[in-house]
Amino acid sequence: MQVEVLICTHNGARFLSEQLDSILGQSVPVDVIHIHDYASIDSTRDIILDYNNRYVNIQYEIFENAMGPAISFLSSMNLIKSNLGEKSILFLADQDDIWLSDKVSRVISAFQSDVDFVFHNVEVVDSEGYSSSRREYFYGNFWNVNRDFKLPNLYFTNPIIGHTIALTGRLLNRLDLNASQSIPMHDWHIAFQVLHAKSSFKYIAESLSLYRQHDSNLLGKKSIIRSIRRLKKASKTLGSYHAYLKEHYDVQIKYSDIVNIVPKSKLIYIIVLISYVKIFGYD
Repeated sequence: MQVEVLICTHNGARFLSEQLDSILGQSVPVDVIHIHDYASIDSTRDIILDYNNRYVNIQYEIFENAMGPAISFLSSMNLIKSNLGEKSILFLADQDDIWLSDKVSRVISAFQSDVDFVFHNVEVVDSEGYSSSRREYFYGNFWNVNRDFKLPNLYFTNPIIGHTIALTGRLLNRLDLNASQSIPMHDWHIAFQVLHAKSSFKYIAESLSLYRQHDSNLLGKKSIIRSIRRLKKASKTLGSYHAYLKEHYDVQIKYSDIVNIVPKSKLIYIIVLISYVKIFGYD
């Protein structure tokens, strides 16, 4: 079984070495680490070259356009997919998190039950890697895996963290990796496709990585109040994605279903968001 990792970087010098060390220090070693850098102007590329010189299993590609995480990951997955056999496993990794030493071992064990897609919980930490006041990402937050990792819930909210994803080469080669600007995040779109195609999956409730929250995080820990302030932008993103799903997957989204799929504590927030989608989301 070939085990590979894909990291997409962009100005990630501050934390990249710690992330790479955590992957290289796994109790079960990985065979290949693909690092694809997208237009970094800090010392990220120097770090990549240094690790490439020291470790034979590190391969890298350099791209001069910064396309954002969704398009970067989808494009990079498309580039490497032909090299992975059906039973190979590809892990996605961000540039700033930390893998616990038995993550690869635990995830590989989950694949023994003949699933194609595995993801796991995380421990939230601060920029220095220390535990935050809220240790787990999912529970006690807006998202809840057991509630939200199903359709139609996934049309409205995404309970997947990209760096927790691992998938087989068999699934990777079946995915639509079209890098459209209408796709809000790669992890969300991959999760949708897993459910839409009824692919087999497993969620590991144990935290297998440290999810670092810091000032330059693109996504991460946000208060509901702060999220509400961004409703107009979020509604445009959601509306564009819904239009994409309708065009490419013939998905018919019934906004009235929101009353039945969202917990009452979050219902007002979602109703406001959907109202904004109706007003602003289809420019």
